[in-house]
Amino acid sequence: MIDFINSYIFVFVFFIIFLTFLFLSFIIKNKISKKISILLSSFFLSIFLVELVLSIVNDKIYKYDYSENIFQLEDNGVIEQTHKEVKDNQVIFDVKYKKYKNGFRYTKCNKESLNTYVFMGCSFMFGWGLNDDETLPYYFSQITNFKNNIINCAYIGRSSNTALNILNSNILDKFKTEKSDIKVFVYNIMFYSAMRNFQFIGNIDWIYTQEEYWRKDNRQCRAEGQEPHPGRGKQIRNDKERKTTRSKGRS
Repeated sequence: MIDFINSYIFVFVFFIIFLTFLFLSFIIKNKISKKISILLSSFFLSIFLVELVLSIVNDKIYKYDYSENIFQLEDNGVIEQTHKEVKDNQVIFDVKYKKYKNGFRYTKCNKESLNTYVFMGCSFMFGWGLNDDETLPYYFSQITNFKNNIINCAYIGRSSNTALNILNSNILDKFKTEKSDIKVFVYNIMFYSAMRNFQFIGNIDWIYTQEEYWRKDNRQCRAEGQEPHPGRGKQIRNDKERKTTRSKGRS
């Protein structure tokens, strides 16, 4: 019952607001106030219906995040990855990422600090095409003299569904001390966020499986001047296994 309420919490909220303004429109005698109440009730009724449809149709989106590796971290070891993008024989960027083994990006900071700041979002917050000292979380850490603990758990191509799954897990506890308190959550939002959550534009399952993202084999990447991804083949195989499992579960 609690899970059901949490999944449809905004549906209930908008419905209650709609009923409130609808009730006011009947008891208010002032014509201007009555019209305002009717307009507001109509507005929240529209939002309620949209939220209801999206919640019913896309109830599976929150569950099918396919990011098990995000929530599993045996140690906080940092790995370095080179990322080079070339277009029309012109180098767009050639950078290096330092990341933890679960995909969170490393940011220079004080891991022992009692104050923790969490940055979430998509490639904008992750720092796609930027070096480690050029990301937004790094600049924040820099202006605070690297005294605080900074966690950059943004993911390329993801949206608020991934952020919610991260918050509902205990993975953040592995990046801070037991006595450290999370002071602020920073989340970047863009026009594409709703599309990623609810798949408004065609089949963008790559956001969750990354199969489309890693669709090119290493030979094709080299031909286009791009750095091949070491886990590309393994990623595609894993994604195909997940899709097969999903198909069997539906049948």
